[in-house]
Amino acid sequence: MSEGHHRVNGATDGVLENGSLDANPLLEDHIEKTRYREYLEESVRVGSLAGPISSQAALVFLSSLVSLAFAGHLGGLALSQAVLASSVYNITGAAVLLGLASGMETLCGQAYGARNYGALGIVLQQAVVISTAVFLLILALWTQVHHLLLAAGQKKDIVEGAVMYLLLSAPALYCYVIAECLKRYLLAQGVVTPATIVTACSAALSPLYNWLLVDYFEVGLAGAALANDAVQATVLVGLTGYVIWRDHRLQGTPLQTWPGWTTQCLHGWWPYLKLALPTVGACCLEWWLYEGLILIAGWFPNADVAVAAMGIGFNTTALTYTVSTGIGGAASTRVGNELGSGRPLRAARAAHTAMVLVAALMLCIVAVGIALRDVWGYLFTDDPNVIDVIEIILPVVFFSELGDGLNCVCGGIMRGAGRQLLASILNLITYWGLGLPLASVLGLHYGLGVQGLWWGLATTTTVQGLAMCATVLCFDWDKEVKSAAALLSEQHDALGPESEALLQPAEAVDP
Repeated sequence: MSEGHHRVNGATDGVLENGSLDANPLLEDHIEKTRYREYLEESVRVGSLAGPISSQAALVFLSSLVSLAFAGHLGGLALSQAVLASSVYNITGAAVLLGLASGMETLCGQAYGARNYGALGIVLQQAVVISTAVFLLILALWTQVHHLLLAAGQKKDIVEGAVMYLLLSAPALYCYVIAECLKRYLLAQGVVTPATIVTACSAALSPLYNWLLVDYFEVGLAGAALANDAVQATVLVGLTGYVIWRDHRLQGTPLQTWPGWTTQCLHGWWPYLKLALPTVGACCLEWWLYEGLILIAGWFPNADVAVAAMGIGFNTTALTYTVSTGIGGAASTRVGNELGSGRPLRAARAAHTAMVLVAALMLCIVAVGIALRDVWGYLFTDDPNVIDVIEIILPVVFFSELGDGLNCVCGGIMRGAGRQLLASILNLITYWGLGLPLASVLGLHYGLGVQGLWWGLATTTTVQGLAMCATVLCFDWDKEVKSAAALLSEQHDALGPESEALLQPAEAVDP
């Protein structure tokens, strides 16, 4: 690209950000001609981040299915124990800790855009310390969870095996959340390939780990839990090794993001927690709703068929949701970087591009899913009753992903802008104010069964997706830039004057 072209684009961005478009008609004409190219370039930026993130999410999902498959080969009781343990693991562990890690997306993304590179390392340390403390609280809860499960009416033989599986899976949960912190630390810097490679290696090793522990050494159900520990430990070791190597290479340069371990990470938790806690609430509200629908399915006359069909439907959406997860993560990073850089129009462009991309991809997925409705059920079961239900509900299942995809990406945009509380409020209103009552009425009162539950869920995700889109489209991006600057300033002040040298913008650092 020529030097002259660089100057034109630089001038364009400056005029756009300052709002002086009318003062230069020639520049206005140039902007109109290049608008398509700018959005195309932004699509490439979003896609280059989204592809690896989606791949990581899909690989993690497939790894979890491998462990469940090995548990299922041990018999129906073992599978029930593993499924119950996985449910508790997700709703009381993964949902909480994944939400806590989300605070990094805002603070690291905006700090990197503002060239305040030293803040990334401090935020990473804060996330690790906070996640460790909360993990210990979750582990304490898990030691008593058998009482809660028995009180909820679960069978004693299932509970005993599930609790054993759950406690043995505790190392996997801790490795998982620390690895997610490292991924967000790298993602804020636009680095996604190493995490994808490490995740792919761990997924490839998952069948081997399970075969060795479940079959070869005949450890049984406990072996499946230990295999999951090994998979997550592989990811953590690989990512930690890469981060240490990369940070060592950047040490002493203006791009250094790791200031070394510092007690400053023990200060200034409130700016982090006020971003992370609403996301914890949003994650829990969503995951608990899905568990609630499984519970409702268990009340139908054909409960075994209904629960199996709901489970297949949720696994289907979990697989397609990996696409939305990738675009949502990319949107969070791009919006956070641009807001931190003080470029509102570029932030808006990134947000709108991500919304269009996910809508287009979700429409393609819906078309493919409907085309495969006659054969999809056979991938999971050979029970003709369950397959018949799957053929009926599958179009609705895939239709629900349209709104869910928009919700996921808009949630990523809001995380990038530090608007997690707003997203959490919208989740509360739609999922629990509309979703659960509507699904219950359609499924139970009107006797639509599983189909009614999915129509309730599809309606909810559509309303929520449209509400989230409308909210993002109403953003005043100039104000969002000011909010980002205020948030970084608040974090800086909370850390105290001792951190002054660590938080200097890159321009003030002597390379």
